[in-house]
Amino acid sequence: MAKKKWFEDLQEVEELLDQYKQQQLTKQQQQQLSFQRVSPINKSQTYSLAASSVRSSGKQIATSSKSEEPLGAFSAPSSQLLLKNKSRFHHKTNDFRKDQAWYQYVLEKGSKSTIFKHNRQENDPSDISHSTCNILRILSPSDWGQPLYQPRKLPGNILPNLYNYFDYEKAWQNTFFVQNKINRHSWMIYFDQKFDIETILLWFLNWWYYFGPIQEILPEQPINISKSYTYYEQQIQPKPHLQIFPKLFLFYANFGLAWIMFWRYDYTGTQQIPCLGRTFHVKWWDNARMEHITPKAI
Repeated sequence: MAKKKWFEDLQEVEELLDQYKQQQLTKQQQQQLSFQRVSPINKSQTYSLAASSVRSSGKQIATSSKSEEPLGAFSAPSSQLLLKNKSRFHHKTNDFRKDQAWYQYVLEKGSKSTIFKHNRQENDPSDISHSTCNILRILSPSDWGQPLYQPRKLPGNILPNLYNYFDYEKAWQNTFFVQNKINRHSWMIYFDQKFDIETILLWFLNWWYYFGPIQEILPEQPINISKSYTYYEQQIQPKPHLQIFPKLFLFYANFGLAWIMFWRYDYTGTQQIPCLGRTFHVKWWDNARMEHITPKAI
C-alpha cells in the first residue's frame, strides 16, 4: 500500500512539473514576441525582463546568469509542498513552522542583521513584486556569546520562538527564496554604509556565491565602474584575514554598492526522473550613486 501511495504521489508531481514547464514555455514565447534581444556581453549571459524593482523607464534589462542550484529529483510529498505552497516554501525543511517569513524574522528582528522592505504588486496588493535588503551586520560565533546550539528567544509572538546559531546561518539562505505568483520577484541587495567589513565570516561566502553579483555586470558608462574595480583589485591589499575573500566581495561591501538579484526555477530531466533546479541572475542597479567609485576617489 505504501509503495502504491508513493507511486501516486510521483505521478501527481510529474503532472505539476509538466504544468510548470508549460507555463514557463508560454512565458518565454510571450517575451520573445514582446521584447527584442540585446547583444550579449559574453556567451554565459542571458537576457530577460526582470520584475518591477529592476524596471527602468521601460528599458530592456541585461542580466547575467551566474549559477545554478539543483534541487534534485522529485519523488516524495515534500516536492508537492514546494510546488503547491509557493508563497511559503522554496527551501528544504524538516520543520514546516520555519517558513521563509520565520527565517526573515530571525535575520531582521531576532539578530538585527538586516532591514527588509517588500513592495506589493500594483494590481494585486496580496502579492510581492520586489524586495530590498540592507545588510547591517553578520553575527560571528563570538557575537553569539554562548554555545552555538543553545537557543536565543525571538521577540514577539512568532513560533517557533527559539533559534540557535545554525538557524541563523540557514536564515541567510532561506530568507531570499521568495517568489511571487507570476514568478517574477527580484531583490535589490546592498551592504549598509556602517557595515564592518572586518566581521565577514568564511561561511558567508556560500551566500555570496549564490546571491552576490559578478564582475561582468559592472558598467562602463556613465562612469567606468569596471575600470574602478580593476584599479581597486590591483592597488588595494586586504588585511591577511580578508585575503581569502574575493576582492569583488570586498569592493561591494566597502562602497555599499547595490545589485539586483533574482532566481527562477529551471526544469530539467526526463519524464521518468523529472528534476527541478534554480538559476540565479544578477544585474547592476542603474540608479546607484557612482561618484565615489572612480579610481581617483579610491
